[in-house]
Amino acid sequence: MSSSTYHLHRRKSEFAREPRYTPSCRAQNFHGVTPRLACVSACQPLTVTAAQKAGPTLTVVALGLVLVILLAMPLLHLLPADSAFHVSAYTLTLVGKILCYAIVALALDLVWGYAGLLSLGHGLFFALGGYAMGMYLMRESAGDGLPAFMSFLAWTELPWYWHGTSSF
Repeated sequence: MSSSTYHLHRRKSEFAREPRYTPSCRAQNFHGVTPRLACVSACQPLTVTAAQKAGPTLTVVALGLVLVILLAMPLLHLLPADSAFHVSAYTLTLVGKILCYAIVALALDLVWGYAGLLSLGHGLFFALGGYAMGMYLMRESAGDGLPAFMSFLAWTELPWYWHGTSSF
């Protein structure tokens, strides 16, 4: 039976079990190894491959260790500055920004990668969160008065949508 005839006689369930391959995987040559077989491990992210090789116990331990370190960082900032374990405010802020971007990237990857939908709503909510944080910081820096840019524009009172920022 030729391969084309074989494909005509296969059931749909047999096709569903086959892993999908990207065009870049099919084009790769793996030194004598059939590209379809080698592509299964070559196209996976490094973290997935490492987690599969390490096993579930080691993966859970590694993720737990990372979580403990991330939760301990704010507490290490409270140590005196001359301590060897002190974490600077810059490092703490930088890790916070990296984690925020990682959450956005993970959410976009889940929606776009698994569902196949490009979601621009994530960018909208990320931008709204940044705007709200900017409003909060401007209110905090101004104290009880108007923020500096509003004074430059000769505004006499806060806009209605800024009044909610006083309760943060």
